Amino acid sequence: MSEFLISWDTNGIEAIIPIGEQRSENLVAKLSGQPEPFNIGSTYNMLCMRARFNPQRSPQIWGINVDDSITEAMLREIADTTPQVLVDLVKEKGVKFFGDKMQKSVISY
Repeated sequence: MSEFLISWDTNGIEAIIPIGEQRSENLVAKLSGQPEPFNIGSTYNMLCMRARFNPQRSPQIWGINVDDSITEAMLREIADTTPQVLVDLVKEKGVKFFGDKMQKSVISY
């Protein structure tokens, strides 16, 4: 299984981060006595901070496990062509880490 951290807001998909791959690279580095190349917690915290500062865009941060046959490139292609399909898939199969319901607009256009 491949693990991804995916965030989006009302403007579209913001980030697709392959955390499973990063975790594997961190383990290899740790076992060989080198510093970990990725700080997954820091990445998550940055996404959360960005989301908290932009509540008007109703940001969401989710995690999802997908079959190994689904690559980061495939997820990015779906995000570019049909982002709602990716959001629906993540909401169906993933776990929500951050996000509130969409805020009501004060002014309608």
